Amino acid sequence: MPRKRVVLLALIAAVIVPVAVWAAVTGRYDGNLDRQRAKFRTWALTTSSTAWHDVPVLGATICSVNEASATLSVTLSGARARFRVLQEGGTVIRPGPAEFVPNGVESFSYTFVTNTGPFGGDDHHSLKVQWRSPTGAQATLRSGDLNVLYELGVC
Repeated sequence: MPRKRVVLLALIAAVIVPVAVWAAVTGRYDGNLDRQRAKFRTWALTTSSTAWHDVPVLGATICSVNEASATLSVTLSGARARFRVLQEGGTVIRPGPAEFVPNGVESFSYTFVTNTGPFGGDDHHSLKVQWRSPTGAQATLRSGDLNVLYELGVC
């Protein structure tokens, strides 16, 4: 009888532990999409800086609650570049920085997600795109857009 319990406990642990680990590293946001905002730029911008810098024009202020998703689409040339989207206060939106490695001139797209809610009784949230060259080599952003989908908050 004790041997059956040990085997049963080991089997339960083999199922529960991976599920618990998976739950700790994944997340879920929900919202009722009813708004969309987009910004775009069509002129080139170059960086070789290894520090994060804002990408002019690619940002938005939204009035939202619950989930907000921000899809960044860019056309790059030159060296690899990393992009991230920040929410007010400097919070990096999940899943975190995305790295694009162009082979010539290439277009890339990546979606970032966050959960928004009232902050001090206000549903306004600012999002901004930042980029950098992880190697210090010259990267050129030829054009890009930021498309934000969200549920309207009370503003």
